[in-house]
Amino acid sequence: MNKIAIVIKREYMTRVRKKSFIILTLLMPVLFVGMIVGIVFLSTLSDKKTKIIVVADETGEYFTVLKNTDQYVFIDSKGEFANFRNESDEPV
Repeated sequence: MNKIAIVIKREYMTRVRKKSFIILTLLMPVLFVGMIVGIVFLSTLSDKKTKIIVVADETGEYFTVLKNTDQYVFIDSKGEFANFRNESDEPV
C-alpha cells in the first residue's frame, strides 16, 4: 500500500510541475470571466430599428394574440404573401 502512495505522489508532482498545468490553472478563471463579460456585453446590445413582421394566419386566431411593441409591428397578410412582398418594398 505504501508503494501506491509513492506512485500517486510522484505522478501528482510531475503533473503539477508542468508549465501547462500552471498556465491553465491561472488562465482558466480569466477565460471564464472573459466569456461571462462577453455574454453580458452582447446581451446588452439592442437594435433600435422597428421590425415589421407579416403574419400569414388564415384562421385569424393567432393574429389577435400578437401585440405590437416599439420593437415589433405585426401586419396581417390578408392576401398572398408574394403580393404583399411586392407592395411592401417601399420603406415604412
